[in-house]
Amino acid sequence: MRHRLRASWLRHDPDAMAARRALRAMLVTTPLFALGGLVLDEPGFALAASFGSFSLLVMADFQGPYRSRAAACVGFTAVGAALMAGGTVVSEHRWAAVASAVVVGFVLRFAAVLGGRISAASTPLLILFALGVLTPGGTDEVTPRVLGVVAAGALGAVALMLVFPAHEQRALRRRMALVCREVSALLAEGDHGGRVDRLQGDLREMQALYARIPNRSNGPSEGGQALSSIIDELSLAFHFVVGAMRRTDPDSRRLRTLLAGQYAACAAALERSGPGPDLAELDEAREAYRVAVQGDEVDGLCRGVDPVRVVRDMHGRLPLRGLSILTVSIAANARRIGGLHVPDGLAVPPDGPVGGPGPAASLRRAWEILGAHVAGGSVWLRTSVQTSLALTLAVVAAQLTDMPHGFWIALGTIGALRSNAIDTGSIAVQAVIGTVLGVLLAGGVVVVLQPGSVGLWIVLPLVIGLAATAPVFGGAVAGQAAFALFVVVLVNLLDPAGWEVGVIRLEAVALGVSIAVVASLLLWPRGAATAFARTVAELCRAASADMASIPPPGGRSRSTRALVTRARRRADVAYEDLLRSRRGKALSGNAGAGLLAAAGTARMGADLLNAFSPEQDAARLRGGLAVLVQARMSASASLGAVADTVSREAVRFVLPLPTIPEAADVLAGATQRGRDETAAAVRTLWAVDWLREVEQAGDRARPAAHEVALLAAQPWWRWHGPPEAAEPSAPAP
Repeated sequence: MRHRLRASWLRHDPDAMAARRALRAMLVTTPLFALGGLVLDEPGFALAASFGSFSLLVMADFQGPYRSRAAACVGFTAVGAALMAGGTVVSEHRWAAVASAVVVGFVLRFAAVLGGRISAASTPLLILFALGVLTPGGTDEVTPRVLGVVAAGALGAVALMLVFPAHEQRALRRRMALVCREVSALLAEGDHGGRVDRLQGDLREMQALYARIPNRSNGPSEGGQALSSIIDELSLAFHFVVGAMRRTDPDSRRLRTLLAGQYAACAAALERSGPGPDLAELDEAREAYRVAVQGDEVDGLCRGVDPVRVVRDMHGRLPLRGLSILTVSIAANARRIGGLHVPDGLAVPPDGPVGGPGPAASLRRAWEILGAHVAGGSVWLRTSVQTSLALTLAVVAAQLTDMPHGFWIALGTIGALRSNAIDTGSIAVQAVIGTVLGVLLAGGVVVVLQPGSVGLWIVLPLVIGLAATAPVFGGAVAGQAAFALFVVVLVNLLDPAGWEVGVIRLEAVALGVSIAVVASLLLWPRGAATAFARTVAELCRAASADMASIPPPGGRSRSTRALVTRARRRADVAYEDLLRSRRGKALSGNAGAGLLAAAGTARMGADLLNAFSPEQDAARLRGGLAVLVQARMSASASLGAVADTVSREAVRFVLPLPTIPEAADVLAGATQRGRDETAAAVRTLWAVDWLREVEQAGDRARPAAHEVALLAAQPWWRWHGPPEAAEPSAPAP
């Protein structure tokens, strides 16, 4: 039995995160509530301190280095105190309270798109504002309530840093380091002892660890953006590593050996136990390999080697070439995560963290992220409008009904609201059921122990711990039941009203979740399924246009690049929201990720084409420009077909890639015109090879696009998977 209970505990809370949160809340919330209720006899202080500490320690639970945690706690305390003071002041003025709910609900939810600690603080801050604006009290209550929030922030910060501090990102960094070491071993020694299978398993565990972090650090900080980027890059690297191991020529072995050492250095940087990879050496080795291999291919052609053989050999070298380029970005992000300097001027893809470290650069990145979601298609913008409407309706309902503890109405609304109607309705039903059970349990506890008694004070820490852990181990119903018990016990310690408080709690929750359901029905009930289909179609069309456009001599248009980057941000957020929803569980394992990976491959290909400007070489060749443009249009059409498929539109056209004989003809014609022309032809066909990879990535993503399209087309009240349907056939070339 003991082993069975331990296994169940580890299954629900493998990293003991819920247990740590519960212990901190018990140690902080209990004495703060006792200070306000028994020592100071200030109910306002007691409520603000108890809900402030509980929301900080259980809901926000800031992660990261100690300095970052301290800064987050200071920011949370300052903003929470301001919201509490402002809410208390406007609580006496009906229209001012409604207007403030409109603004605060939107701003706090929209700011959460920045991710990390800002996202973690969003809901707790909404709760503090609702507590201030919906709890009776005038300007006399401002001081005790603000002091309660300040006390909660101060003592909560100490608990977060000293009481079993959790480091979720440390475990993730260790797993990423393990992935880097597996890649290093594969490149250095080959697939001995099932290393490829182990690498796949480590990649899956890395992705699972990243998904378990509740508020991932993908916001404006340089390290946060590097963390989210390196997860995708390591997953993409696996595709290249397997192919790179097949190359046995001296130049390839030399580069593989160097890359193996650099991946080991990446692992040391991620664990913060070494100097990190040498980016300059990596960049030089990548360029040296390109020059050496292209030189060998030119020499072979000049000696009369069959051009068809050279073209096939180019394609065989693509995985190692791709890995060498991708490794520069992986190494740069590993250095950023490890807190090491990244020099400027290297060939790092421009969609990574830009602007360097520091507050000014973080503000610029934050502005870019927020700007990407201002567009009407952003699921986050819609969620923010939903939250604003729901919070406003909750404030209006509390004012019109004049219900005691009207704050509970807003609490029920905030807790139940989701981005789609079916999930909101499901949570609403579970919240009501859980509240009924919790009220029955709380009524029994209050009747047995008596309101305001010493016994009720004794069980308070246990009730707090139960409220903190029940959602993890028992789901939404158990969580609502435990929270109902928590608030009923709190109220009976401040104002011994008996079990009748539970009835008020049930009425408030029922009204609050009803408001959440109404808000989700009024505004975009389909939620993220439709939004993801739309945003990924927008992303693929932007990548398609970017791929088809021939850049000016000075390089690629910034506006074109910005369109792709903004579309990718919106698609990433919509995908994460979809995965959290019931409907997202109907997607097969890698459907959404496959679509985003195809767009990422296109982005990488466009970066390389922009860096090497192959059009100038192709224009010198007989038939060279035609082959390059055909490859560009083929890759562009493949991405456009993905966008058409996910939009449930007829695929407009597909265009075949240049054939190997056509590419060989370009080489043969260039060979007859001298070495310079032959070198230009080799460089042109290297670009064509990258375009071939983009085109194939688009083709691989078509089934996933069809699955997402079927899911998005379902009525909003259906949460299960789409019906089986055959994928529409592609049009004739």
